[in-house]
Amino acid sequence: MRLELLFVIANTEYGGGQRTFEVLAEHLPRAEFSLHVACDAADPFWKRMGALGVCRHAVSFRRTWSPQRAGQLARIIRQERIRLVHSQSRRADFDALPAARRCHVPIVSSVAVRTSSFDVSWLRKALYRVVEGWIERHLDLQITMSHTVEQAFLQAGLPRERVVWIPEAVDTSRHSRPVPSKEEACQRLGLDPQTFWVGSLGRLIALKGHRTLIEAAATLRDLPQVGFLLAGAGPLERELKGLIKELQVETRVRLLSFQDDPTAFYRALDLVVFPSLWGEAFPRVLLEAMMFGKPIVASDLPACREVLDNGSCAVLFPPGDVQALATALRELCQQPDRLARLGALARERVVAHYDVTRLIPRVVEAYRTALRSRAIGHR
Repeated sequence: MRLELLFVIANTEYGGGQRTFEVLAEHLPRAEFSLHVACDAADPFWKRMGALGVCRHAVSFRRTWSPQRAGQLARIIRQERIRLVHSQSRRADFDALPAARRCHVPIVSSVAVRTSSFDVSWLRKALYRVVEGWIERHLDLQITMSHTVEQAFLQAGLPRERVVWIPEAVDTSRHSRPVPSKEEACQRLGLDPQTFWVGSLGRLIALKGHRTLIEAAATLRDLPQVGFLLAGAGPLERELKGLIKELQVETRVRLLSFQDDPTAFYRALDLVVFPSLWGEAFPRVLLEAMMFGKPIVASDLPACREVLDNGSCAVLFPPGDVQALATALRELCQQPDRLARLGALARERVVAHYDVTRLIPRVVEAYRTALRSRAIGHR
């Protein structure tokens, strides 16, 4: 008999959390799990989960707090006879936890970062700390995506047996399937295949550091063979377009829309840049670039160092340092052998440490641990 499993995610924006659940939905053994998801009925996540055969339940997370949402989740749990809840992010936990408790089912949570580390006012941070402390005391199991966050939970007093490190993962076998060449990818995207394309993919929000990349592009005017691509959607789109115009780099920097399937985007690139400024817990974009064997220049953040083995398979630069980024790009775009070597090392690392075949057994064991813990009354 299959176990009814409910994913809960506040998918008001598309990002790493959504991709994590998509990977689980695609690879969890269906002979063992029957999958449900409670989320906002918005594209593209809603459509993707439907395409993967997941039973979908429309729950709006547009409002930060809703007195009805926990009750709505509890009804889903009862009606579908859910035996385990897996929520993604503290925002989802806030409603999923009381719903699971009301229905006496165990709950597992995945988070990328503790809310108490957010850059907000002291009053809001104090509130976050209280709410997060309540959530952490009542979860059956906390999944962390990085060792840095794992240590933060342990230092906050969570018992070792209720904290498990399971990083993000990608299906590296996609690399071996038929994929477009750079020329074909450029044709699909309307790009010149003779250009050396430098690109960044991510939500258009401040912490992602797109401004740093655009300003670095403006300092490389003497390299006309180099072009820049930014793919994504978000609230800063108009501001970034204005910056591109202000710096007069419209012919060299292009903003592409959200990439539902980023395969062509990565294939068109010669070099990937990850210019985030702060707040990254486990950058999934790096795994995707590594999966396609792309050389990477990334901000020197703890999460990037963890994924990129302290820079052994990439080039790191100080976050927000336009000149340092420009220098790294100038050097690399003229060193094809080094680019090829970095791309190969990145590919080797993602296959060895972050392939989905390593993720799924650990997630299944985490689910079993939560079920056993509840069955013997530890929580």
